[in-house]
Amino acid sequence: MITYHNKLTLDIKTTYGNRKKRGIISLLYDAKKDAFIPIPTNKEHIEIVMEILNKTKVQIIKNPDLASHLIPINIFIEEDKIKEVLIGISGIEMGYKVRHSKTDLTKAHEASWNFINNGEIEILPNLKRVLRTDYIK
Repeated sequence: MITYHNKLTLDIKTTYGNRKKRGIISLLYDAKKDAFIPIPTNKEHIEIVMEILNKTKVQIIKNPDLASHLIPINIFIEEDKIKEVLIGISGIEMGYKVRHSKTDLTKAHEASWNFINNGEIEILPNLKRVLRTDYIK
């Protein structure tokens, strides 16, 4: 089930944390809805994209622009504090050729700051925010 969120809660950390590696929370930012969708630990980004769009992998491969408004975000937590936020890169860009507009990437960057800043998890003072622009359309 797809759920949309506007702040990082302890419940999101508990339910969706430690995806692939300890301390990682993966999300999609939906630029059309201005909200975040957590990625379950047992799913890939593309599976959630398919569910949101009600499309198959083949349909997304044929028309990757269908998913251009869905921006991947990875939050890295160390010792219960946010140390890094990585925006704009996942398997949907590398494997399915999804590209994002600079406007949507910038919006995701700003929204991710609000998502963590208004959230329930402490942020390290030297937080690293990385906006990947490799996949701009």
